[in-house]
Amino acid sequence: ALKHPETGFSERSAGARMAIDPERMESWFNLAALCMRDAPEWKLDASQADASLSHHIMPWVTLMKFDFRNIWIPEAPEDPADLLTRPEVRGRNFHVAPSASKVTLLEILAPGDALVEHQPLSAWLVRMLATVLFGNSEGPFPSTSRDHRNIARHQLRRNFPLPGDCTCGEFHAETSQECMLICRREGPWKCFRVIITFPAQIGNNLPGAWAAPFFPMMLDLVRQAACDFLNRPGLPVLRELDMHAYVVLSLRNYNRGAPLVPHKGAGNDVVTITFGQDSGLSSWTRFQSESRQFRFAQYMHVFMEKLGHPLKFYETLDGRVLVPYQCVVSRQEWEKLRDVFAP
Repeated sequence: ALKHPETGFSERSAGARMAIDPERMESWFNLAALCMRDAPEWKLDASQADASLSHHIMPWVTLMKFDFRNIWIPEAPEDPADLLTRPEVRGRNFHVAPSASKVTLLEILAPGDALVEHQPLSAWLVRMLATVLFGNSEGPFPSTSRDHRNIARHQLRRNFPLPGDCTCGEFHAETSQECMLICRREGPWKCFRVIITFPAQIGNNLPGAWAAPFFPMMLDLVRQAACDFLNRPGLPVLRELDMHAYVVLSLRNYNRGAPLVPHKGAGNDVVTITFGQDSGLSSWTRFQSESRQFRFAQYMHVFMEKLGHPLKFYETLDGRVLVPYQCVVSRQEWEKLRDVFAP
């Protein structure tokens, strides 16, 4: 785990992983398609031109949804699924494209899936209104206190729920704060629909008539915050870093059985390769998978560890499980090793 030099949050990252239930996360992502539909289940609370606030009462939660149309993003990438950057890239390079909440990387769980330290820096009026209207500020806006820091798990899914979409879920370890941001290109090349959905912490007791005058103000503030976030200075540079963050490795075939790994000692299944004697790699054996199905990520982890160069290989990329003969690795770490093994 990567350690935060000031807070020492890495000591709590294991506990944070346990506190953020994967099933809880998956249940939220399963709602993404519903959030993008103008279904009758969504009851309108307020609307303006290209903006609306609505709610959906479910057995286990009351969902709130901000829905913004025609968000103009002049520097949007060619592929709309690349609009949002991976949380680990954002956390490592926050200074490149600062936002209203500071995100500091603590641990990479997979490409597009990370534990971060979350600290609000600005947008106080938005957060205060969220506290009053939706209860305990446990919507998409954590705390009104600048000193409030907590651990959150951010997960990005590209081409989800539909091809070209980009969805990011945010799940906090120490509170029930959670929200989901969904972006979809619509109409003109640079126009996007942006959905922000989160649970109201007030049960089924939605704000009464007293709150209605505040909804238009809230729509304006949140729309502006979304525009600022998606058009903040430095974001194209951050996307460029994101684009080159990882390398996908592929195994062409293994028709003659599982691939080999270096081996020390004797054995009936040991293969001797004379060419490797000078480097101490003359003995090899078949890779034994930890699971019933061969996974290239497992093989590469064992292979590189036996060579004395442990690396982290991943089986998922931006929420998608790769095929068994593919894996992902940090480009920076991989290129360092490529220089080591280059003739």
